[in-house]
Amino acid sequence: MHNNRITAALAPENCSGVVLAGGEGSRMGGVDKGLLAPQGEAVVTLLLRQLQPQVSDLLVVVNRHLEIYQQQAAPFNARVITDLQPGFHGPLMGMASAMQAATSDYLLFTPCDNWQLPPHYATRMFAALKAQQATIAVARNSEGPQRIHALLPRKLLEDLLAFLARGERAVGIWYRQHHTIEVDFSDAESALVNRNHPAEWQAAADTLH
Repeated sequence: MHNNRITAALAPENCSGVVLAGGEGSRMGGVDKGLLAPQGEAVVTLLLRQLQPQVSDLLVVVNRHLEIYQQQAAPFNARVITDLQPGFHGPLMGMASAMQAATSDYLLFTPCDNWQLPPHYATRMFAALKAQQATIAVARNSEGPQRIHALLPRKLLEDLLAFLARGERAVGIWYRQHHTIEVDFSDAESALVNRNHPAEWQAAADTLH
């Protein structure tokens, strides 16, 4: 019975999908990537639409343009929250903020570096986590691990808060403190592209025309 409960908990039906949109956009000249509209709709809207059928509920973590994000999130019944601490403290702060706000046992994260997600994103991440009895799953493509595309259990919140309280910010260092696995998404390369510069976004948008 106990094992059955664990199996039931480790499923997309017990998972909050989280769009991390709280970055400073320093390499983008301060542009808020979540509000870029390469396909005529904001990136956050595109990501929420793709996440919604894969998870039980949705969160968006922001640090600015709160009202605009709330308007974008409303059609998806997504909650928009801000970081636990004001300012720009990196993706781990956004993850911790979402973990504190979530009611699900697991959280599936995506950054706003792209507007595409694999349709099997959640199911593949959960299957790998379960098969390898790991704690954290990170998506990987041919360029290597995409560390912000991650599946985390909410039970790690206190551990992550303690890590941040020590002034630590490095995602990879915190992951290495736990049983973290990489999940192969080499068949979905375009869905995990990390775009951080205006030219990369423009080139990607140009391919749509």
